[in-house]
Amino acid sequence: VSTQSTWGKNKVIKMLLVKVMLRRAGARGFSSRKNAFELSDGFPYKFGGVSGELSTSRSRHIEQWLGPLAGDSIVDGFKLAFLSLLDALEAGDKEFIYSNCESRLSSKVAACMDAMSQSNARLKLLESSSCVPYLNLLRLVYGANPNRELGPKDKQANKVPMFDGAEAVFFIPRSPNAQFFQSISRPFAQVEVLFDTKTVLSLEGSETVSPSAEVHRILFENHPEDTQQFGGLDILKLVGSMGLRDLANIQKDPSTQLKLLKQMMFSGNYSWKIADIDDFMGGNPL
Repeated sequence: VSTQSTWGKNKVIKMLLVKVMLRRAGARGFSSRKNAFELSDGFPYKFGGVSGELSTSRSRHIEQWLGPLAGDSIVDGFKLAFLSLLDALEAGDKEFIYSNCESRLSSKVAACMDAMSQSNARLKLLESSSCVPYLNLLRLVYGANPNRELGPKDKQANKVPMFDGAEAVFFIPRSPNAQFFQSISRPFAQVEVLFDTKTVLSLEGSETVSPSAEVHRILFENHPEDTQQFGGLDILKLVGSMGLRDLANIQKDPSTQLKLLKQMMFSGNYSWKIADIDDFMGGNPL
């Protein structure tokens, strides 16, 4: 789930596939007991799925917009991350959870895993070739830090609609003396993906031979490894490096605007993290 720039690197996908295959070959997990069914209500993964509108047109629009920024294989990366998450939950692999989930989410998921283990419950992954991702929401975030402990203190969120399923959120300082572009965290993106899938988790003893398709909601976000502040001078440097033609077109040419956004949000090293699973964290607000 973590890459130097995007999930659009074939070797990263191959490495994840090998890890999934090895985990399945040496299946380890939890043993079962009846009180596990009571624990399932508080488990981050919602057995039976969640509700959600599966819109092909919205998904394609977001993918067309996001692809040039984050890489053409980004949707494949989201799907692989989701399937790897299911493998990790079945196997009780807390290392995967801590490495690939946002810190607050990972702590709570690990605690739920411990509770399931102590109840002697066993999770079973029912596999199928049917798993279709739908990009449901793209959110570009300015002025906040993906580290919730360093969240947007004393700032007000201002949402600006972009198109169906996409928005930009600017966290503006409440103080009249503060300057927004003087010192802000590097912008980052959040992508909510709905998975229409027959590859599902079940509690042992409740699984069916042919499971019905379920919808599961995963929130991804890219975490820049460079956590230094990103101020107005940095933006001026980026704009100054774009060339005279791009500068002349920046206000009216969408491709030039995308080029600037890519430099701001997807340059350098960063990692995609899972920030929420089936609304377990209520969207994991910043």
